[in-house]
Amino acid sequence: NNGSIGTITNSLGALISGGTGIVNNGQIASIINAGSITSGGLQAGSSNNALTNNGSIGALSNSGRMDYVSNGTLGSMGTVANSGAMVNLSNKGLIASINNTGTIAGGTTNDVGIGNRGSIGVLTNSGLISAAQAGSAGLGNVGTIGSLTNSAGGTLSGASFGAGNLGSIGTLTNAGLITGAQGLQLGGSFFTLSGPGTIGAFNNSGTITGSVGALSLISGSIGTITNTGLIAGNITNQIAQPLNIAGGTGGTFGTLSGFGGSIGLITDTVGALNLSGNLLIGDNFNVAGQTVSNSGLLSLTAPITTWDEAIPLGNG
Repeated sequence: NNGSIGTITNSLGALISGGTGIVNNGQIASIINAGSITSGGLQAGSSNNALTNNGSIGALSNSGRMDYVSNGTLGSMGTVANSGAMVNLSNKGLIASINNTGTIAGGTTNDVGIGNRGSIGVLTNSGLISAAQAGSAGLGNVGTIGSLTNSAGGTLSGASFGAGNLGSIGTLTNAGLITGAQGLQLGGSFFTLSGPGTIGAFNNSGTITGSVGALSLISGSIGTITNTGLIAGNITNQIAQPLNIAGGTGGTFGTLSGFGGSIGLITDTVGALNLSGNLLIGDNFNVAGQTVSNSGLLSLTAPITTWDEAIPLGNG
């Protein structure tokens, strides 16, 4: 399409298929898919996608199946709502909002469920965004995401990274599950990309876990991590700034523990470690050369080991 189309409807049981299912360089008000839109493509960003957009699409609603959805550098999309199944959603342009209540899965090695190199205003997930292949990530961001919310019942999962961020995320809110060998990695490198990442506000009331690390903060910047849920796995900070972790209030505690119920390790040898609020601690600490402060209530699940600095318990 190089012109203007009101609505494209692909009904339940219907099929749109080809080298690329739908190519848009013009304007489409809305695409509604309850059937299947497929291609002969092997990866997103190739010339073979279910949908390739370098124009304008007001709304995309999928309750069926779409294999590889690519919003190109010149592409603009309003709302993307998925309650069905997608294989890879790739964005290099502008998407105002994505709401996933279905499944978005990676397709090949070193793939992602959602890959963003452009701008996404709001990304909300209460379904499954995953990539099970070697080297893959549920969410890979090297662009800008204004607000990322993984709601209760939602999962971000990748073989290597639940979520990897080399770009900017304004607010990250997790009430679901983020999991991978690295649960969440900020900065550093993944795939063939490297660089710093930023996260503004970070609120966890769900679970973030990783067999190698739950949180790996390598380069960039991050605001206070407010945890009233569970962070299960090692926490590593390599960013030369204070690492601020806040727990709950009243009768609510946030938990810091190792992967799979083991004793974990918090490593922060480049910046001060500041703890506040109610935290249940099941981690050892390596804070050599740095100061540790606590303005909240810490409760230990087991005897812990610290390197270089005592961990103050109690209030203040």
